[in-house]
Amino acid sequence: NKIEDQINNNLHEPQSGLARGILVGSRDWLTTGLRDQFVRSGTIHIIALSGYNITIVVEAMLATLGAIFSVTVAWAVSIVGIVLFVILTGASTTAIRAGIMGGIVILAKLVGRKTYVGRVLVLAIIVMGIMNPFTILYDVSFQLSVIATIGLIYITPKILHKFLWVTTKFGLRDVVATTVGTNIAVLPLILYTMGQMSLVSIPANVLILPLMPLAMGLTFLLVLCFFVPSLSILFAFPLSLLLTFVLWVIALFAVVPFGVLNYPLPLWAMLGMYGVMAVMLFRGGLKEIIN
Repeated sequence: NKIEDQINNNLHEPQSGLARGILVGSRDWLTTGLRDQFVRSGTIHIIALSGYNITIVVEAMLATLGAIFSVTVAWAVSIVGIVLFVILTGASTTAIRAGIMGGIVILAKLVGRKTYVGRVLVLAIIVMGIMNPFTILYDVSFQLSVIATIGLIYITPKILHKFLWVTTKFGLRDVVATTVGTNIAVLPLILYTMGQMSLVSIPANVLILPLMPLAMGLTFLLVLCFFVPSLSILFAFPLSLLLTFVLWVIALFAVVPFGVLNYPLPLWAMLGMYGVMAVMLFRGGLKEIIN
């Protein structure tokens, strides 16, 4: 509550709501119209806590702590940071899944064991299933999170060479390949559960995703200004400009004609599409799935 109050006192809506959404996953600020814009532009994930948020937090902590302490201390404190961040954000199923994966990877590096992301994902799913089996069966956000991660792990590397024409500056090539890979992976589930899919998510995400680490960082620094209120303006003004641009991009792509595919899938069609994907991705053998 203190964090959200600090953000609200220094930013106007909807910028303050977006800042809260990016940092702690708050969605109470989303009106029906705004939510529709996020969905139609394919950018709703930026306010859904996921492995992306965890990655930004861990990388920031490692960069800061690594310059002061030993690698072991930096990784150990990062594990505590993951736990605190997951709790801070309300411990949603997607945040817990991302936190479990991040914690396992960090522990593996601490003890010098080689780890494979696919195995980590399977272990995270098993742990979540033990905690609450209904999460796997009925939580659509968790299902999307897992399938998007599968797309990131297995589809993105296979299509990365298709985007050599995209510049590597600001990580744009990775953003494009990641967006395409995850969109391919979640397309059948989204059409089955929601009946529509954004066709403009790639250009929208190319413009927005490189700005998210900066937005999270500025929001965090603004929150720290709770202890020194006079410094708030140093971070509130650039953050407001940044979030205004993000909201403008989202609103722009949300009204693109024919920017949304409306085609509800029946269950058999969704399962068939994932069956075809599985054959195409893993026809080299089951060993590839866990490597």
